[in-house]
Parts: sequence; structure tokens; C-alpha cells
Amino acid sequence: FISIGRIAGTYGLDGELKIKPNTSHPELFDQMEFLLLTYENELKRSLKIEDIREHNNLLIVRLKGIDSEIDAAKLKGLNVSITEDMLPKANDDEVYWFEIENMPVVLPSKKEIGRLIDVMESGSVDIFRIALQDGRFALISNKFRMACIRLNFKLSVKPVCSCYSAYGNKLHIIPADKYYSTISKP
Repeated sequence: FISIGRIAGTYGLDGELKIKPNTSHPELFDQMEFLLLTYENELKRSLKIEDIREHNNLLIVRLKGIDSEIDAAKLKGLNVSITEDMLPKANDDEVYWFEIENMPVVLPSKKEIGRLIDVMESGSVDIFRIALQDGRFALISNKFRMACIRLNFKLSVKPVCSCYSAYGNKLHIIPADKYYSTISKP
């Protein structure tokens, strides 16, 4: 399953729910007849959508069989998911998160430095969280500071000016020409 939103809470007293979308394709919700609710990638409920509308950057949904605030509250925190075949085709310069999650991260020298474990949206840029082989983590921006290229089923990282890297509880700004030697040190 692929998560495209999360049940954020109840809305009113009649069993309506607030959904916080987490997709760049909100039109997916308009195409859905049933809401697939998952937790840790396991299907928990499939409920027929009776009504869905936008409200303050959220979606308000009424589901068949959910008629009270108490029933609705039991669904809070579940993910709204779809199956892979429901996704729109990605453009040539796009990739879906599930396609790169846990992918090895390699330097142009072919040295593997870790695995991509998370993408954090921070507004104007996305931040890749990389679990390094020595147990530390690196945070690397995907725009302006870094160019990330997917090659041969590995995510290659190529600095174009400078990048941010986080080690322990410190944030270091590393010039591009020093990036490779710094990131590869144990």
C-alpha cells in the first residue's frame, strides 16, 4: 500500500473525518470509491466514501457505517492508502518515494555510504535522511545544494555547490569540494 494521507481526527458530531493529504496528486481522492485505511502497511478497514470535500487544506470525508464522533475517533491516526496500480504514471524526472526508500546511496566514486531512509518535506525543499554505514545520519537537501540522480537502482549524490550534513546533534555546512572526503570518514 502507498499512503496518500492520514486521518487527522474527527469533524463534527456526525462521524465525519478530517484527512491530512500527503500527496502531490490530490485528484486521487476524487477517483476513490472506497477509503483503504492502513496501519504499518496492513489493511485495517475499507469503507465506502459517501461524501468528500476540501476544507482548510484538509479533506472532510463521510464514510458509510461511520455515523458518530465515537466511531470516527477510532480511525484517527490510520493512513489513507492506495495500491500501486492506482498511482498516476510518474514523469521522466519524477520518482515516487516507495521506489527509492531504503535505496543505497553512493558517491560518484561508486563508494556506498548508506541507505536512504526518509524524505522530510520542509516547504521549498525536500530533505533526504541517509543512514550512514557507521551508524550516523546525514541530512541532504534535494534542491539547490545537491543534485540527486537515480542510476542503476542506486541513488547517486552529486554536489553542485554545498550541502548540509548532520552528524550527532550538530548541523555542518560542507563546501562541495570537501564533501566527498568528509562524508566518507568513519
